[in-house]
Amino acid sequence: MIVNVFVATLLCLLNGHIVYADVTLTKSVLESYFNSSGVTTVYSLTTLALNGNSISSIDSSTFASNLTQVTTLNLNDNQLTSINGSLFSGLTNLITLTINNNLLTSLTSTSFTGLSKLETLRIRSNNIASISSSAFSGLSSLKSLDLQSNEISSFSSSTFSSLTSLTLLQLYNNNLASISSTLLSPLTSLTTIVLGFNNLTSLSGSVFSSLTKLTSIDISYNSITSIASNVFSSLSSLQTVRIMNNTIITSNITLVRSLCSSNSNCNIWCSNTQLCSSYSSS
Repeated sequence: MIVNVFVATLLCLLNGHIVYADVTLTKSVLESYFNSSGVTTVYSLTTLALNGNSISSIDSSTFASNLTQVTTLNLNDNQLTSINGSLFSGLTNLITLTINNNLLTSLTSTSFTGLSKLETLRIRSNNIASISSSAFSGLSSLKSLDLQSNEISSFSSSTFSSLTSLTLLQLYNNNLASISSTLLSPLTSLTTIVLGFNNLTSLSGSVFSSLTKLTSIDISYNSITSIASNVFSSLSSLQTVRIMNNTIITSNITLVRSLCSSNSNCNIWCSNTQLCSSYSSS
């Protein structure tokens, strides 16, 4: 396989020791899986980029203990349909993992096992419809989670229970019809939540009540017809709300304008260029 030839050549040239900090394997066609004699012989990598190939599956032993120095793994733009077993469990120092633009359909309870130091997880533009309630269990260091442009219609109420360090949650362009306060309540460090382009129809008064550090909320391009008048009342740090392209803007603009009345630093945008305070639907 190309990846094995590449690694074997480097090992030969350097007498069995890799000293480069970064190795990028891109723009090549890899076979459909890596066997245990492939990249597991590379000792000193910190960044491993396998993006832009035709990888459809990765053997569960591929990222073995010899890759413990890797902090960044890029699997974008491949053809992965699943994450096999505890695939990443040997990458104990991984900080950034990106798996954008693949064909993943689900995340299981073992998908991210062992990644206690992970801070950034990007899995946008897949086909994910199913997420185990414990898929993110153990990711206590995670700060940024990007799940946008998938097929997610609902979450278990405990899905985010371990993500107490999360500051950015991107759920843009999914099929969410509702968001519960129970789901979001563990996210006490969250500053930005992006819920645009879903199927939300209403927001209860308690949905964001535990997220006291929130500075930005995007609920644009939904089907919202009802919002509790106190939905943002506990969010003293809130600065920006994007609510454009929702029915409630035309049906109850008075309510929309009053949603940040208790916070002088908060601005509600009814269009890309116009604040709701001066917005006219005509």
